[in-house]
Amino acid sequence: LMARLNLTAAGMLGGERADLIQKPFGLFVADSHQDDLFKHRYDVSRSHKAQSVELQLKPAVGRPDWVRMDSLYIELSGAGSFEVRSTLTDITKQKASECELFETHRRLESAYAELKQSQEQLVRDERLRSMGEMASGIAHDFNNTLANILGYAELLLHRMDDLTSAKKDLFLKIIVESAHEGSQSVNRLRHFYQPRETTESVGITDLQGTIAAAIQNTRPRWEDLAGSTGVHYEIQTDLDISNTVKGNSGELVDMFNNLIFNSLDAMPAGGKITIKARSDAENDDAPATRILVEFSDNGPGMDVECRKRCLEPFFTTKGKKGSGLGLSIVYGIVARLGGTVDVVSSPGNG
Repeated sequence: LMARLNLTAAGMLGGERADLIQKPFGLFVADSHQDDLFKHRYDVSRSHKAQSVELQLKPAVGRPDWVRMDSLYIELSGAGSFEVRSTLTDITKQKASECELFETHRRLESAYAELKQSQEQLVRDERLRSMGEMASGIAHDFNNTLANILGYAELLLHRMDDLTSAKKDLFLKIIVESAHEGSQSVNRLRHFYQPRETTESVGITDLQGTIAAAIQNTRPRWEDLAGSTGVHYEIQTDLDISNTVKGNSGELVDMFNNLIFNSLDAMPAGGKITIKARSDAENDDAPATRILVEFSDNGPGMDVECRKRCLEPFFTTKGKKGSGLGLSIVYGIVARLGGTVDVVSSPGNG
């Protein structure tokens, strides 16, 4: 029972002070919080310590929805006599803020769940896209190899009687070597997407022979097949080197094949490709530490944006006809061997 209360407490309960005296405070507490009030009283009387509890009141005009009750145990004179003094604080606004915060938190959790689901879907879509791009890359690499095989096979088929035995043997040898190259294409693509294992060995290759092999491999396209349509290409070399270089011959031939095919694609009406190579040795007897190989053509050239992105995987200016892997494969091979790739071009300057 409420033995005493001040005007502020009476106002919060919505009545006159005289009318509220000797009434139980529980009459004003919502049914859902009656147990909280009982436990609060019990804890104060048993512990003799100050206690606090948040209570929702029954709705009434001028009465707050929520109050915080802070109670203090006070011993009185006389054996076992005590009283509990409580103060009420209106926390309606605080509770409203907490409800808003809770609702905001709930919405954020819901948004996070939706975002996570969207991210998972995006990852799945990205994996599918990557698989498609990988398939495109494998097709690109095999197309280069098949171009060599088909080109020389068609020459043997249509010009068999005009070819010498030595030419036939050379063409058949190129077809066999190209077929072996095809079997290594997937492995080289794996190296493009994944770092080379430290245990894998890197061979030593004759650079002049490697460039010559790439020129011979691509000859059906830039000489024989192109010539049959009236398009003329010329490949000129200036290889002022006799050095061997670090790298496996298969991937270096593949690299030079891509460079030649890239130049041919840039010059559909014909043109000239120039391949130069030189070492940084001060004289013929001094060992070379680096080899510079320059590929140039007289195609239309690239603008600044294209030049910045031309080494990116899957970037292409050829639309559906291009996979965007030629120059990126070149960059990947050179980077793995510790080299660098510089692109110098401008519109109209190849």
